[in-house]
Amino acid sequence: MNARRIAWLLLAASLISACASPPAAPTPEPPTEAPAPAALAPTAVILQPTATLIPLPTAAPVLAPLACSPEVTANTIVNVRNGPGMIYSIIGSLAQGATARVDGKNADGSWWYILLPSVPGGHGWVAGSVTTTNCMTPSLPVIDASALPAPYAAAVTNVEVSVDPSEIDVPGCVGEAQRMTAWATIHASGPMQVTYYFEIDGAGTTKPHTVTFTEWGSRDVSETFRPEVKEGGHWVRLWIEGLNLSGWPDRARYRINCP
Repeated sequence: MNARRIAWLLLAASLISACASPPAAPTPEPPTEAPAPAALAPTAVILQPTATLIPLPTAAPVLAPLACSPEVTANTIVNVRNGPGMIYSIIGSLAQGATARVDGKNADGSWWYILLPSVPGGHGWVAGSVTTTNCMTPSLPVIDASALPAPYAAAVTNVEVSVDPSEIDVPGCVGEAQRMTAWATIHASGPMQVTYYFEIDGAGTTKPHTVTFTEWGSRDVSETFRPEVKEGGHWVRLWIEGLNLSGWPDRARYRINCP
């Protein structure tokens, strides 16, 4: 019996000892080597060309056309008058190529009323026939004729008379003399018509003729005649209808010799 008790006691002690002892530490496993990375095959790198952006030309903005004022350009040296016609006084001029603003026109649009500060009143008139227009509009005002100055009265301002030849020979004063020519230069202050004729000493008068002035200036007129064969001095005289030429050189002298 004691032996059996002792056996049980030993078994119990063994069990108590096993429970009280700490668990054995796990045996460390040897470290596992990481597999070497597989070698990467070289990859061809294809470089794509980079597109360069070229700026497109920018279209210029469309601008509205600038408003322009009516104007004229002188085609030659142009007279500026104080009314729309050559019966009006010349008050200035435009040089060839010069321009001037147009502020009006006459009733039929043949003359332009221009701005010209250099002339009296700051405005004058130029003929459309000697100018080129630009930017003219149908609404250009027509200047009332009642607002214009009265046309001046053009007049003959001087005359000069000569005869060619001034001397001829008629042997023995027998037969006809050679023909001669009477010349006259008539000066006028503006547009007008002049009716004239010559009086020949001893031979009477020539037929009347008319010369037209379109502006101020002078005109040369002439008439051929056969003089009376009479030895000595003679004269040729100019006459203008409605005008007294006394005091002007209205006659010329010539001579006939009878050797």
